[in-house]
Amino acid sequence: MEPIYFPFTYVSPFAATLLGACFPRTVVYQPLSDAVPASLRTWADEGGFDIRVPVDIDNVRLLKLLDEYQKWADLHEGKDLKFFKTQSGRIPFFEDVSTHRLSTDIRKRVSGESDTPSTDALFDARFFLAVAQEFDRRQNELQDGLATYREMERKFLKELLGDPEESDIGLGGSPALHAEDPGGHMTEKRLETFARLVREDNAEDRLFVTTSRAVYNAVRDTISPAGEILEIREMSIPDPNRLAAFQTEVSNHIRKFLENPVEASEIVTFPTPENDNAPRFSLTLVDTRLECDEFLDACMALSTNGTPKSAESPTAGGVLIGLLDGTP
Repeated sequence: MEPIYFPFTYVSPFAATLLGACFPRTVVYQPLSDAVPASLRTWADEGGFDIRVPVDIDNVRLLKLLDEYQKWADLHEGKDLKFFKTQSGRIPFFEDVSTHRLSTDIRKRVSGESDTPSTDALFDARFFLAVAQEFDRRQNELQDGLATYREMERKFLKELLGDPEESDIGLGGSPALHAEDPGGHMTEKRLETFARLVREDNAEDRLFVTTSRAVYNAVRDTISPAGEILEIREMSIPDPNRLAAFQTEVSNHIRKFLENPVEASEIVTFPTPENDNAPRFSLTLVDTRLECDEFLDACMALSTNGTPKSAESPTAGGVLIGLLDGTP
């Protein structure tokens, strides 16, 4: 059972670990083949990811646009791209200018087009996803640096205060640094552009998993799912000798529900492990009661504050959406 990772096209190392704990293989969509991250290619070669590029035309034009965007970014914030930093409420470039206007403005400089709104929604969606992918990649680099700083901070406070408990207070009495959820930035636009790209694949996948609580909550609030069908709470990542058996067990539960949701309506839970220091993860799956195209339509409606079309319950299990998170 292969889930689609959504609505991201960049996979951080920690997200790859979480996905690999539950699923032997995960589908990741890409806006163009020329910009697939090297790390994702490596993981795909190892069998952990299936890279899908449903639209791979106009790549030269798109790459020129992305290059022009980079020049725009450098002009406004300098060449040090560490400006993609965690700030509450504001993300440079993502919130200063709407994606559509930014795409149109840059495209005019690249191709000399007149000042008319873009009608190529799919091209603009691919552009947005490519920019978001680069943003997420650099955000992850920054978070790695923050994590290193946080560990140094924790050790310093422990030595200074002699407190064996990990404090949530940083230096100077301020709150300690925490990783932000990248899906919390332009959530609706991420979902709309991702869904637009996936629709071009004409796939009938029925399992979508995210590592973003903001994304998960936004979708749940829109579609009002039927309820949870599987729950894993704070489980230690299985060791290599038990991993395949655990993945098979999870896949069997999901497949059983998708084939016959009535008989499989009971929530499947996995026991909370004994206390240990191993990395933990949690997974919650809910039934949307929507077919794949209806689910994608609902995601696209989020960006325009539209109302998704009502749909009859599918004869088999509808699309499942899952929230996968954890602690390193």
